[in-house]
Amino acid sequence: MTASRLKITSFGDSDLPALVLVHGWGHHGGVWSTLLDQLKSHFYVQVLDLPGYGVVANGDAAQCDSCETDWQLDSLLHAFLALPPAIWCGWSLGGMLATRFASFAPERVKGLVTIGSNLVFVEKNDWPMAMPNTVFQQFVAALNSDAKATLSRFVGLICQGSATIRADLRVLKSVPGGETSQSTLLSSLQLLDQLDTRADISALDLPQCHLLGENDALVPAAVASVIGDLNAAAEVMVIAGAGHAPFLSHPSIVIGALLAMANK
Repeated sequence: MTASRLKITSFGDSDLPALVLVHGWGHHGGVWSTLLDQLKSHFYVQVLDLPGYGVVANGDAAQCDSCETDWQLDSLLHAFLALPPAIWCGWSLGGMLATRFASFAPERVKGLVTIGSNLVFVEKNDWPMAMPNTVFQQFVAALNSDAKATLSRFVGLICQGSATIRADLRVLKSVPGGETSQSTLLSSLQLLDQLDTRADISALDLPQCHLLGENDALVPAAVASVIGDLNAAAEVMVIAGAGHAPFLSHPSIVIGALLAMANK
C-alpha cells in the first residue's frame, strides 16, 4: 500500500509541533472535530482517514473502497512512514496502531497518547481484560447481517457510561460520512482482533500516556494497572465519569495530556 491510500488533512501552522490523530474502528477523522479549534492553536495537526474511511468533498462516504492488502498491518505501518516525525494520538483501534507504529519506527514518534485503547481487544487465554470472544463473533455476524444497525448499536456502546452520554451521542451521530463499506469494516475489524501491543508498550523508550475511561463498556479500566506493570515509565490515567470516548466527554483532560506531551 502506498501513502496515497491514507487521506491526510492538515490544520494549523506547520511551524508548530506536529500532531497526528488516528480515529477508531467504524469512524473517520471527523470524530476529532470538537478538539480541532483548540489543538490547531498549539499543534500542526494532521488528521488521518484510514483506508476506506473518510468523506469526500460532497460529504459522502469515501468512494474508493479499501482492499484486503490495505489492512495488512505491514502495509499500514509503511504508509505511516510518509508522515513527518510527530506526537501520535490514537483512539481505540487508532491507539493500538499508533502504539505499534511507535515500536516500528520510534524515530518518527516524539510521543504517544492513546485514548480508550486496549492492548488486546478480544480476550485470549492470557488476556481476560477484553471483549469476550463469543461477543466479538456475535458482533461480526451482526455486522454481516445488518451493518447500519450494528454500527448504531456500537455508537451506543461507545457512549455508555459517559457523564455526558447525550451530548456524546449527538456528536458521533452528527459526524458526516455516510456509509463505510462492509468490506472496509470487516477488514479493519479483523486487524483489531489480531493486534497485540503488549510487547510494544513494554519495550517503548519514549514518552507515552494512556487515557482510559472509568466506565468504558469496551475497554476495562483495569487495563491501566497492567500498562504500568509492563512499562514503569508509562503515564496512565483513568478518567472518572468517562466511557469509551473521553475526548468527547473530557476534552480538557485530553488536550492537557497532549500539551504536556509536547513539553517532554
